Amino acid sequence: MSPARWLAARPRTAALLLMALVLMLFLFTPKRELGDCVRVIPLPLAGHIAANCDSPSIAKYARRLSRFLTEPNPWRTRPAFIATMALAEFILAPVTVPLAALIDKAGDYHLSSRQRAALRTYLAIGLFNVWVVLATFALAAWLLGRAAASPLFLTGLAAMVASADIAAGWFWVAHTIMANMLVPLATMAAFVTGTNAAFLRPAWLVGLGLATALACLTYGYFLIVPVAFVLGGLYGLARSRAWRDWPRYATALGLYSLAVIAPLGLYFGAYALAGMPTTYEGSLGQFAWLPRAFREGAVLPALVMQLKAFAGTLAAHLGLWGGALLAAVGLLAALAARRRPTEARSRSTPPLLLAGTLAIALMLAFNFLQGYYQPRLQMPLLLALAVMLVHLVERLHGVRAGAVTLWGIALVQVAMAVWAPAVSQT
Repeated sequence: MSPARWLAARPRTAALLLMALVLMLFLFTPKRELGDCVRVIPLPLAGHIAANCDSPSIAKYARRLSRFLTEPNPWRTRPAFIATMALAEFILAPVTVPLAALIDKAGDYHLSSRQRAALRTYLAIGLFNVWVVLATFALAAWLLGRAAASPLFLTGLAAMVASADIAAGWFWVAHTIMANMLVPLATMAAFVTGTNAAFLRPAWLVGLGLATALACLTYGYFLIVPVAFVLGGLYGLARSRAWRDWPRYATALGLYSLAVIAPLGLYFGAYALAGMPTTYEGSLGQFAWLPRAFREGAVLPALVMQLKAFAGTLAAHLGLWGGALLAAVGLLAALAARRRPTEARSRSTPPLLLAGTLAIALMLAFNFLQGYYQPRLQMPLLLALAVMLVHLVERLHGVRAGAVTLWGIALVQVAMAVWAPAVSQT
């Protein structure tokens, strides 16, 4: 069977294999050391990984859940992640225990029993990173709809997702940082789903709400997802122009919101009643600058200072590649808007451009208020721009052109990863 026929017959398998190859490539791409926190470690046979100073702390609390729940620690706002890693390590022990011993022997590291236990946790966290990449790929395929049925398009989409800057920098690191990759497309999907909230069954709404709460308890950036869902519901109501439907939308959004808020309220409320802190961001200045400005009566100077710092870091991190994607999306969006009578305009549902714009706006607002302008929090914006660009190309020029665009984006991203360390790793 020729490669073309095999690809046509098994596009999903080909897409997964391609993703695996791209991610394996990142074992050999440049890495940088950052002070005492990020160290580059050679692997036993070939390649190297970047080890983060937070990983031992994550492993420690995943192995000691009672200490995680009772003593102050940096991960208390991410209980779902810690609990999942503890469960994954327990279930996968028949695999991770001998694998950790094999890695120790192959590298002649002479690890202690405690270090071997941490290594088993790192291997479990690796599965979390795999899940993030697969979930991002699945959401991108869902958002792009029927175009993803094309084998060339689907494999290009896999290459584009797997070669994203944040995957190049963090896929092989035991940390929650990879969750940033999922945030933009999850936010877009939430908005699109919210537009039809009134027509979803109550069980679906509750399930989506609980899943959203679980995501928020895994990584705080996901807090923008329920906001996008509610705004999607309001947009759906406005677009329907049937204001008599507002009770259905209100009920649906209320049910979803309750399913999100209840788990968060129970978890954080329990700590509040016990007088135990759940956040650590204040030590890093996260979300602290605006309340401090209000207390000091200097809101406007603080806003100006933060805007300058935020704009500077955003421009530096996104760089020429981010500017090129943004310009391409703006140009094609303007061209698509001029084709009002054509089929291209009628195929704009779901409203991906609006969903992508909202996702980017919410991410920027969250990061601006956070006051902690790290590239790993900003670089995922490029995934939203890439999906918007491919959607526009497919609308204007067809599925084949969209597939070519995906492959072009993937090749540029791979070339950037091979040329220099990932921007998100700084």
